[in-house]
Amino acid sequence: MIGDGWRLRAIGFLAVAAGLSMPASAQIPGLRLGVHPGMTRAVLDLVEEAPYQVLLAPDARSLAIVVPNQGRHPRQFGGRRPDRAGLIQAVAIDPDSADETVVLLRLAKAPESVRAFPIAEDDGRPLYRLVVDMTEDSSRTTRVPGKGAWALAGPGAGWRQLASSSGTATSTVPPAAPQVAQAAPRPAGPLPTDYDSAFRAMMADPANLDLTFRFAELAMAAGDLEGAVSAFERLLIFNPDLPRIRYELGLLYMRLGSYQVARGYFEDVARAPDLPADVRASTQTNMAEIDKRLSATTFGVSVQTGVRWQSNANAANSAGVVKLFGLDATLDSTSLQRSDWNGYVQAGLTFAYDLGTQDRDTIETGLQLYGTRQLDISSLDLQVAQVDLGPRLRFGGEDGWNLRPYALGSLVTLDDARYFVSFGGGVAVDLPVTAAFGLDADLKSRFRRFHVSEARPTAADKDGWEHGGRLGLRYALGATDQVRAGGGVTFANTRAESERYLEYAFDLAYYRQFKAPFAITEQPWVASLSGGRTLRYYDGVDTTIDPATTRYDREWSVGAGLSVRVLGRWSISLQLQQQWVRSAIANFTYTNTSGTIGLGYTF
Repeated sequence: MIGDGWRLRAIGFLAVAAGLSMPASAQIPGLRLGVHPGMTRAVLDLVEEAPYQVLLAPDARSLAIVVPNQGRHPRQFGGRRPDRAGLIQAVAIDPDSADETVVLLRLAKAPESVRAFPIAEDDGRPLYRLVVDMTEDSSRTTRVPGKGAWALAGPGAGWRQLASSSGTATSTVPPAAPQVAQAAPRPAGPLPTDYDSAFRAMMADPANLDLTFRFAELAMAAGDLEGAVSAFERLLIFNPDLPRIRYELGLLYMRLGSYQVARGYFEDVARAPDLPADVRASTQTNMAEIDKRLSATTFGVSVQTGVRWQSNANAANSAGVVKLFGLDATLDSTSLQRSDWNGYVQAGLTFAYDLGTQDRDTIETGLQLYGTRQLDISSLDLQVAQVDLGPRLRFGGEDGWNLRPYALGSLVTLDDARYFVSFGGGVAVDLPVTAAFGLDADLKSRFRRFHVSEARPTAADKDGWEHGGRLGLRYALGATDQVRAGGGVTFANTRAESERYLEYAFDLAYYRQFKAPFAITEQPWVASLSGGRTLRYYDGVDTTIDPATTRYDREWSVGAGLSVRVLGRWSISLQLQQQWVRSAIANFTYTNTSGTIGLGYTF
């Protein structure tokens, strides 16, 4: 039978155990959540008719359903765990108790009324279910079909029993455990270094902040965000006056996609006195981000402007000798390698509309704009406009993977005249594998149509489809270091064989975040090192250049960058890059050194 032993498990051991992987020998068929007019309903399927209890947490934000043990089963409830619906924002379960199964429902806000009733048969067939209804408006309870008496719900001094198999009761349940000091003594010896040991140590000393934080750290590293949530919520049972724990819970619930629950925790943190300035500022920032995510429409704009210097702006052969109809020719003074400055502006605008699904799928539109003005070589003035549109489908919550098919269009001008237009589409995938490691991929095709002009009479030779694919990898070496690597293939199926090519590209980058030297800025700086290799093979010869040689190119590039957040949303970026291009045809062999400084704003 169900006894007082549920109390510590209901939010503590229950929820921590819910974060662990269980064998797939489920005996509970499932837990289903539903939203009805004025009411949220949870239906728990049982293996047999059983007594039950429904209990409400002191803050009225958690509801515990306690039944005799139903056997071992995965926390995914037979394959798919319902994350949230209506008032219910998160679900946890303890399948491993010797005598009880406890299902914990974390609520977005306190309900007005709660009732529970069993179902033992349906048309004469055995059918064992426990139905729990929650309503936000107690005046609507008489119009909600179902059995059982409604009990008023609200914050109280301790856990309260709202319903049970022996009838509805509202008496206060004795406290689960006495309040403990805010910070327990640090345990003797080193902290546990593996997940299982940390779990056992935490359960042996449940009020110890150090042990709880250690387990939560290891749980997050293992991708078990729910286990970390459970550990912190368990700690709040012993002492609810821990604003730092509530802050960490807010961050975790944001990662789980339970934004309303996260905001509740951040609101509690914001009301705490003597909160460190950095935590208070981060709390306000997170609440603003949650409000933005909960909005049906989201806008984002980033703008950067600056100057760039290039040692070889026109990508000319440094030797000054090129091929023309297979013969060596000397470049005239206007075609030799020339250095130049340019000013540039780039802007990115994004718009997202929330489709209202449980996983927060969206329709997204992006617009990218880029333009340059050369100081001397005006023929290289460039303008680019690109737009994309498509849904972003999310699977598995905030830290799950997402899929985005999209349509794509662009316009490119050179020297203030149209150079080419393109249209096409693709599909992008982002897959976080672990908390530290992730993959992203992008496949796209577009048709490019070039504009023939007096300056570019053979531009139409480049007309045709361009198909490309890229795979990227990212790995966090720690809290401040990240490595990114990627590779891609592009095939340009142009009208002329001499312009048709197959390209392979590889890149590697390292990013490090560090404190500003001499505390120049409050925000950390980010430094980067990058490198790339490109191989390009053409299908045919260009008789106007060298009828005896088919072109292929080899390119190396290295770079270093620094990004500095100077004030609020303003940032300064510095970039240095060196490029070496070697080609089977001398016309396309060159080197170039460039340096860039930019000022950016994001909102």
